[in-house]
Amino acid sequence: MDCLKRMFEPRRYGKVAETATGPNSTEIAGLVRGCVKTVVSGTTHSKDPIYTKVGYVLGLRVSPRHRYVHVGRN
Repeated sequence: MDCLKRMFEPRRYGKVAETATGPNSTEIAGLVRGCVKTVVSGTTHSKDPIYTKVGYVLGLRVSPRHRYVHVGRN
């Protein structure tokens, strides 16, 4: 990957939530996809840019079996 593409490509992350359905088995309850990238949020008195990290949620999926049962509330 070249340097310019890496500089503008945000870092992407994914997390999976599982629930135990038995003593030796699990089931996927949902997943979330997101990214973190650096943006300019202003300048200082000397006109130097202020960089800030910003996070975005790109997608949130919940299994139909686990919807509306308050998963993740506690």
